[in-house]
Amino acid sequence: MKIAIAGTGYVGLSNAILLAKHNEVVAVDIVAEKVDMINNRISPIVDTEIEYYLANEPLNLVATTDMYEAYQDATVTKREWKKMEMNSEGLCYFYNMIIIKLIKVFNFK
Repeated sequence: MKIAIAGTGYVGLSNAILLAKHNEVVAVDIVAEKVDMINNRISPIVDTEIEYYLANEPLNLVATTDMYEAYQDATVTKREWKKMEMNSEGLCYFYNMIIIKLIKVFNFK
């Protein structure tokens, strides 16, 4: 099964690593440097377990900035969005851009 994970922060990357032990996983992120690090099996965040698994365990995990590549033919996993106070317009803009990109990828009308 191909699983797509949106975001490679602590929650997204942790889930991606655990799922990649027994599934094909594609992690998508907008930060190219993080994607490169993950593909080179280097953790973009400081966490002992994540660092260990990336460096030492066989994982069926790739990272990309290409949303279409990540979601095409995938069983898409959704992280549950918690209600949060939007304290900056940039955060709202970022989520709106993700929604617009998903609409384009899946041709929703």
